[in-house]
Amino acid sequence: MLDLLAFRQYLHQNPELSGTEYKTQKFLISHLEKLEVPFTKVASTGLVISFKSEEAGPSLLIRADIDALPIKEHTSLKYASQNSGVSHKCGHDGHTTMLMALVYHFVEHPPKKGNLHLLFQPSEEDGNGAASVLKDPKFKAIHYDRAYAFHNIPGFNLGELYWRPGNFTAGVRSLIFSFKGHSSHAAEPEKAISPQALLAKAMQSLEQLAHPIWEDKDFSQITLVHANLGKVAYGISPGEGELHYTIRAWRGDILDVLEAKMQQQLSAWAKADNLQMEKESLQEFWPNYNAEQAIELLLASADAQGLKHHQLKEAFRWGEDFGLFLKDKEGALFGIGAGEEHLRLHHPDYDFPDAILEPTIKLFKTLILNYLHG
Repeated sequence: MLDLLAFRQYLHQNPELSGTEYKTQKFLISHLEKLEVPFTKVASTGLVISFKSEEAGPSLLIRADIDALPIKEHTSLKYASQNSGVSHKCGHDGHTTMLMALVYHFVEHPPKKGNLHLLFQPSEEDGNGAASVLKDPKFKAIHYDRAYAFHNIPGFNLGELYWRPGNFTAGVRSLIFSFKGHSSHAAEPEKAISPQALLAKAMQSLEQLAHPIWEDKDFSQITLVHANLGKVAYGISPGEGELHYTIRAWRGDILDVLEAKMQQQLSAWAKADNLQMEKESLQEFWPNYNAEQAIELLLASADAQGLKHHQLKEAFRWGEDFGLFLKDKEGALFGIGAGEEHLRLHHPDYDFPDAILEPTIKLFKTLILNYLHG
């Protein structure tokens, strides 16, 4: 049997940033080798464990994220982070513990029908993990019909299930627009081709391209997160600048439309000011859209465990890259309350609430068997 607290606390003490989860992967493999469980490495630092039964049936994917954040921990926990400037402030140490508990369980009680795939996914925080896993040829060989994942949610009742049909989270994409002209002496700014006016105009009016009414199905939002103009050199009128944005929407197609509108407007302004413009799109989190049948089975499984559940009126506006696993397949992302007074995600004093591990593990066991065995 897995010692849940010891396992989770080890992960908390040894956090690793997105794409660098090598020690985490090694730790997970040490448990898998002890259990004599075959595994497949995916996306460099990820792992997939598959339980395949002899009787044909559906295939189910359960995913947990394993990466940490570039946040300095401020707690006095005995198991506080030993990696300076890096810590588990989103609870992925708890998510990973839950999934390993499922590995331990299904080694002893393998499904009698269908296939079960358990994915330890890297790089959720930077939006690269799901995409990297799905592109990996080794994962492409793994078929799944439905996928589930959960996230702990501070501010909600401890250990209770929170769900909603349709959107659970928004789609999010990060964009960088770079502008280049040429500099001049600061005494002769009129001789520079500077993005100064363009950056000022964009910061004042570009957000008007969005529809930031989150209650509407065509909601979209533009958020300026960083701007850069020139350098701290008082004799130079700058000739280069950058604008960094995040955009978000309930639907992926609206993200595409909004990005195109931004590019069109900024390109027009750049052309008018004789500036060259380049665009980079990165860290995409596809919208998590929950299928009706997936939610129905989730609720039936919760009822079987006597687990209280609540339908959310509003989707979350933050991103979670699990949405890519649901882009062409059915499934659901849901929340388990971390406590009404629990510190918010990404707070430097946050720690995963261990009290929700047992009910979450039981819920997943029931959900898996209900889906595979029918």
